[in-house]
Amino acid sequence: MTTEVALAVVLLICAGLLARTFIYLTTVNPGFDPHHLLTLRISVSANEYSKPERRAAFFEQVLDRMRALPAIQFADAGSGLPPIGWGTLRGTDVEGQPEALPGLRPDVPCDVVSPGYFRTLRIPLVAGRAFSEQDRQSALQVAIVNQAFGRQFLSDGNVIGKHVRAGARTGPWREIIGIVGNVRQLGPDHPESPAIYVPYLQEPASDMHVVLRAVGDPLNSVADVKAAVRAVDANQPVYDVATMDQRLSESIAPQRFNALLVGMFALLALGLGAIGIYGVLAYSVAQRTHEIGVRVALGARREDVLALVVGEGMRIVALGMGIGLLGALALPPLLRSLLFGVKPSDPVTLVAVSVGLALVAALACYLPARRATKVDPMVALRYE
Repeated sequence: MTTEVALAVVLLICAGLLARTFIYLTTVNPGFDPHHLLTLRISVSANEYSKPERRAAFFEQVLDRMRALPAIQFADAGSGLPPIGWGTLRGTDVEGQPEALPGLRPDVPCDVVSPGYFRTLRIPLVAGRAFSEQDRQSALQVAIVNQAFGRQFLSDGNVIGKHVRAGARTGPWREIIGIVGNVRQLGPDHPESPAIYVPYLQEPASDMHVVLRAVGDPLNSVADVKAAVRAVDANQPVYDVATMDQRLSESIAPQRFNALLVGMFALLALGLGAIGIYGVLAYSVAQRTHEIGVRVALGARREDVLALVVGEGMRIVALGMGIGLLGALALPPLLRSLLFGVKPSDPVTLVAVSVGLALVAALACYLPARRATKVDPMVALRYE
């Protein structure tokens, strides 16, 4: 029985920690407003849209038609999309910052975005300005970085006006014109990383994620949005359509599954432990009927008998809980890697599991103890 209790404690603590991890992930600020956002993907044909000018013109027309829809407030696009990931990782040079090792350039996530991308996702503009329609190939080459980039590469605080080069060493230096807030681009369970944003009109990509902020339910606009793309070019498919809320929910689906799976095993172990406690004490009471009858005949009160049986059961439970707590504190590295925002020694989880298991165990002890208090001493003595 002690082993059953110890196993139940370990499983309950694991389930509690995983549940706390899942709850924590649902409350993490992703860095933007995911509500009322519809997302979809368009990859234009490399043969038909081999020239950058054609790609830029296609997406400009598509976005203009989508913005004209009554249920759409804003429509923009980016080569990457939270929580799916970044457009690319590029070797990066930062003005005034020497390379850590000769020839070794840091890889920094880089997204190509349309001018209103930050407004549509409601990513805060911390300093400087956002991209505009004037940021085209013929204009000054510009970039926007996030706060994490500034802290890591330009810790002196002078970010606006500095220059970065993302990609090939033969590529252009870009002037940093703005700083935006950090976005958890890889999902709520990933840290905020440095990032560079480049205007789409200066570097048109062929594979883009379109993001639309809708009035009301975004899914009501799917048919109209697809029609807007067909009106520009019926040969370009629209796929991977989902709301941003759905994408965020899918990004933490593994954590939800882990919590449910371990939780079911924990409840099973708890039930088996409670049944085991009840069965052992019920058998003990049956075997000690004569002893209990003698105690009652000698003046033992019902409360004394109740305390005797419950105390015996709870001592075993306490031993099992102690072993289980020690085992839970030495959780294997695999489980530790599944936790986010919660430590294995999380006091809330440990206290909740201990109190909950103690209550269940006390109930399992009380039922046979209550039966013991009803032993008639005369019947018990005659039975002997």
